[in-house]
Amino acid sequence: MWPYLFVSALSEPIRRMGVARRVRNGREDAERARERFGYASEGRPTGDVIWFHAGGERQSLALMPLLTRLGKELPDVHFLLTTTTYGSLKAIQSTGLPPRVTHQYAPVDAPGPIRRFLDHWRPSAGIHAELDLWPRLIHTAAQRDIPQALINTRITPKEARARRRYGKIFAEMLSHFHRILLQDEASLAEFLKLGADPERSAVAGSLKGAADPLPDIADERAQLSAAIGTRPRWLAAGTDPREEAVLFKAHDIAREGEPGLILFIAPDSPTQAKATTAHARKLFEDVALRSAGDPITRTTAVYVIDAYGEMGLWHRLCPVSFIGQSLNVPGDRLRGRNPFDAASVDALILHGPSVDYYSDDYTALSAAAGTVEVNSPERIAKTVLRAQDPAWRIPYIGGARKVMQDGRQALRDTVQAVMDTYID
Repeated sequence: MWPYLFVSALSEPIRRMGVARRVRNGREDAERARERFGYASEGRPTGDVIWFHAGGERQSLALMPLLTRLGKELPDVHFLLTTTTYGSLKAIQSTGLPPRVTHQYAPVDAPGPIRRFLDHWRPSAGIHAELDLWPRLIHTAAQRDIPQALINTRITPKEARARRRYGKIFAEMLSHFHRILLQDEASLAEFLKLGADPERSAVAGSLKGAADPLPDIADERAQLSAAIGTRPRWLAAGTDPREEAVLFKAHDIAREGEPGLILFIAPDSPTQAKATTAHARKLFEDVALRSAGDPITRTTAVYVIDAYGEMGLWHRLCPVSFIGQSLNVPGDRLRGRNPFDAASVDALILHGPSVDYYSDDYTALSAAAGTVEVNSPERIAKTVLRAQDPAWRIPYIGGARKVMQDGRQALRDTVQAVMDTYID
C-alpha cells in the first residue's frame, strides 16, 4: 500500500490536469468540477451522515432502493452519495434522489482532496458499492476510524487477475471493510483469494429488483376501470418524444386486430404531454388528456398522462407496460428506465434495446424470461395483442417475480449490513 500512497501524495497536479482535460472534452461536469478536489458544493446537514460511494450510472442507480429503505429505517440520518462519472449525475436526475440524500462527485485519490472531503462531510460510516475502490480514500477513512463496508459487489476471474497484479494493495483495502457482501458464490471465492476475511465476507445476492411497488390510487383506479370496461389496453411509460412515432405506429397496427385497444402514454416529462397530445390527434380521432379532464369514452384511442406521482396507478391499470427511453432513435442514444416499477405490480414488461443505465437489470430479467425486447412497430403491436391474454403473460410475470424476490432478500441483508456498520 505504501508505494501507492507515496505516488498518490504527488499526484494532485496531474489529476487536476486530467480533470481539466475532461471538462474541455465534455466528459466532466464543468459546473461542479471543484467537488473532485474536495470542495463541497452543498452544506453538511446536522446529525449523522452515512456516505455511499458508487462509480458510475449503473452502480449509483442500483443503490436507490437501498437508500430509500434506509431513509425509512433511519429517519434522523442523512445520506451522501458520491460518484465519479458525469454520466452518473444524468442517470440520477432521470430517477430523482430519495429523501435526505445529497449527491456529490467523489474526490480524486490524492491527500488534499480526500482531507477536504472528509473534513467537510464527517461521515459516520462509508459504504462502497461494487468495484470502484480507491486505496487512499479507503485508507484515510480507516485512519479516521470511519467504519466501512463493501456491498453489492461482483467480480469476474479476469477482473480478479487484474487486481492480483497490484500485490498487497487490494488485500489491504479489503482489510478495512467490516463487512463484504458479494452478489454470487463465484465472486466470494475470488475475493477470498484476493485476501478478504472469510469471517466478514458473505453472499447476499444482487440488489436488482429490490424496489418496493409504487403507491396505488385505488379509488381512482376503480373509476378508470369502470370507464374502460373490458377493453384491451397497454401503457407506454416515461417515453422520449422521439419514440412517439414508433409507438403510435405500433398502436395503429394493433388496433387493426383489436379496434377497442387503448394506449395510455405517460411522457417522461409531463410538460411534454401537450405536444404528445397534438401528435396523437393527427393520427387518431379520439385522444384524451388527463390534465384537461377529458373522459374515457367508447371511442378513446389514446389517453395522455401528465400528472406526477401516479405511475403506480397506471402500471396496475394496464396488463402490459412498455418502458420508455429504450428504443433506438435518431440523435443521442437513450439509456433506459427502471423496469421494476412495472414488474413489481405484475405488469408484463416490454422494452427496446437501448437500456444502458439498467443493463444488468434487463439482463437478469431476460435470463429469467421475465421481459420482452421489442424493436419495431410490428413487433410491439404483435406483443401487445398477445399480452392481452393472461395465460400468455404468466411465464413472463413469474420470471420477473423471481428476479424481484432475489433482489428483495438481498436488500434486506444489505440493509442489515449497513445498519451494523453504522452502529459499530
